[in-house]
Amino acid sequence: MDHQIGMEKARENLASAQLCFDQGYFNACANRLYYAMFQAAIAVLAQAGLLPAGGRVSHDWLQANFSSHFIHRRKLFSAKLKSYLPEAYRVRALADYEAISVSKNIAANELKKAKEFVAVVNAEVSHATQP
Repeated sequence: MDHQIGMEKARENLASAQLCFDQGYFNACANRLYYAMFQAAIAVLAQAGLLPAGGRVSHDWLQANFSSHFIHRRKLFSAKLKSYLPEAYRVRALADYEAISVSKNIAANELKKAKEFVAVVNAEVSHATQP
């Protein structure tokens, strides 16, 4: 995937998450905010030429490789971002597959982290593409 398309998808999902939150759809918000972060992570991995052959990216692969390449090795992002993807994934799974719903407080907390995550990754992608 092209890194610019990945960031466009990330921003679209983040905007969708905000709309869902504003309407009180906290489960849908959790789903969209995770995918905003997922697409942003794909974008930065794509820009670095680190996507797997065939371009198919699993959730586990993405979380491990984002953390490994950009937090541990290159120290491009703050270590606190390491927990953002797995936690958003956990909340998304709760929203999508469990018999309980995501609360407003949890959705608000995860949305705040998703906004931070997408902004930080977007800044790196934008910075790296400038001549």
